[in-house]
Amino acid sequence: MIARGPGQRTNRRGGSALLVGGLLVAGGLFGCGSDGSGMTGSAGAGGTATGAGGRATGSAGAAGGATGSAGAADLSSNRDTAAFTTSGITYQTPSPVEGSTGHGVTLSGGQVTSTQPQQTPTTYSEELWFKATTTTGGILLTDAGADYAQDRIIYMTNTGHLDFGVYPGAVKTIESPGVYNDGKWHFVVATQASDGMHLYVDGGLAASGSTTTAQSYLGHWQLGGLVNYGWPNQPSGTFTGAISDVAVFAKELTAAQVKSEYTSSPAG
Repeated sequence: MIARGPGQRTNRRGGSALLVGGLLVAGGLFGCGSDGSGMTGSAGAGGTATGAGGRATGSAGAAGGATGSAGAADLSSNRDTAAFTTSGITYQTPSPVEGSTGHGVTLSGGQVTSTQPQQTPTTYSEELWFKATTTTGGILLTDAGADYAQDRIIYMTNTGHLDFGVYPGAVKTIESPGVYNDGKWHFVVATQASDGMHLYVDGGLAASGSTTTAQSYLGHWQLGGLVNYGWPNQPSGTFTGAISDVAVFAKELTAAQVKSEYTSSPAG
């Protein structure tokens, strides 16, 4: 059992993007419009045993890197603002993903978390760009539920592999054959739908699995944090590295769409 565990601009998909603390959230990490182009939701994994990696609380950073008491704005109809931890985040990290003037954030123990609990999705895609040299792994993106639950999780192992996991009553994960803690920018996309689980890295399919379900919970999307005990290839720390252009969609992106996103970026 798993332990319980701004500014708006046009993105490459033609939709709106949310700039949060220098972190470009394309398509809406913390909410979705009525067109379903982005979504929020969260899920727990595996029950109610104790564990690390719960939801973050704290003040939100503005795009210029200052901190304040307000949460980051959500541009979707969900009105689901984001909270930043008060430490462990560096803003205005240069990111090549959107071009020479782009920025992301660097996490060093910090987390960014949606504040409005919502139901987990059944069909979804989650994606982000990252750069890291860490040898202690950690969460890139997950649905964080009550009592430290985790599901729909993308995490890095200590050796730099990428794992995508769900918990439909038992641990189900797929893993990239390659390692990505090489200090270069990489693009990871995880999808789950009626055709199972897919993990894409840098525009290509890295792993797939047959699992079509995950746990149903109220929870919050979370960047960063510790991976709970029980997930395979247990990382030993929180994610340390740069993150940019995070998005979650209430639909399954196709392989062609994933490849197009990657190749259309200056970082691809």
